[in-house]
Amino acid sequence: MKHFGSEMAMVLAIQLIALSAAVAPRLLRGAASTPNYAGSWVETRPLKGPPLEVRLTQNGPQIEVRISRNGTFNGKVFGVATIQSDNSATWTLAQGCRPEYRHAGYNYDNPGKNLFTLRLSPQTTSGSSEPELLYAEDTTWNVPCDGHPIGTEHALTVLRRAQSEPAKR
Repeated sequence: MKHFGSEMAMVLAIQLIALSAAVAPRLLRGAASTPNYAGSWVETRPLKGPPLEVRLTQNGPQIEVRISRNGTFNGKVFGVATIQSDNSATWTLAQGCRPEYRHAGYNYDNPGKNLFTLRLSPQTTSGSSEPELLYAEDTTWNVPCDGHPIGTEHALTVLRRAQSEPAKR
């Protein structure tokens, strides 16, 4: 019986170590809280044209994303992001290619994919204590389209809150 007790103690010790490894990072970070992305955001330094405007409606870890380049929002949801374990929020959309931009000899059933990532950055370029919103778009092209080569293109836009943030739902 003593042998069985030793094996049981060993199993319990291993389970305790595994549990500690899973829980310790959360304890070190403090209580996990969902970041607040909700609100209206405006591009800080547009390279051309009007600034990108983004409206985010958050319900827990889900974020509805609405986008405008002309200051008007038609209510249409551009994407629904999910907050990840690293507190970024991501979603993907298929990337199309209009017939006039296609090249002969390629299959355009799946031209590409867009990975969108939102991240709140505590570092601010404006001197404000408000975080900035980093909006990244990674487009992976599987075929050439309108001057876009096969491969991944990366675009990053920095936005600031346009007005006081609404409460989370």
